[in-house]
Amino acid sequence: MTDWGQAYGALSIATSTTRIVNTLDIVPTLPPSIAGYQQVGQEFVVTFSLEKEILPNLIVRHAMGNYQTVLDHAVAASPQVWDSTFQDSTNSAWTDVSSTPTTTAKTALAEAMASLNQRERAGG
Repeated sequence: MTDWGQAYGALSIATSTTRIVNTLDIVPTLPPSIAGYQQVGQEFVVTFSLEKEILPNLIVRHAMGNYQTVLDHAVAASPQVWDSTFQDSTNSAWTDVSSTPTTTAKTALAEAMASLNQRERAGG
């Protein structure tokens, strides 16, 4: 664990920290654990993206307003998931879709990132 991770773990708030992760957002996978980075807190998993997207829209998948919309509905539900559509926070003309998170979505993203990293290290 990194020095920062150890210092954070020693804080009293560390046990009440929740880290929100969209299974389709690449940012929570960075920096990679192979670089010595370790995530902190309890993970709360959501899944949302632009409805009918052809290519991944990273702005939609990472927008704080979209995270907040999904959380506002999911946290109050039982189980804590929300399957619905909603207006995107970055572009009101777009419709986003929230769905029940699956472990396969997160695994597929992690595998795609690992493959990309390997290709980059190999020079192309």
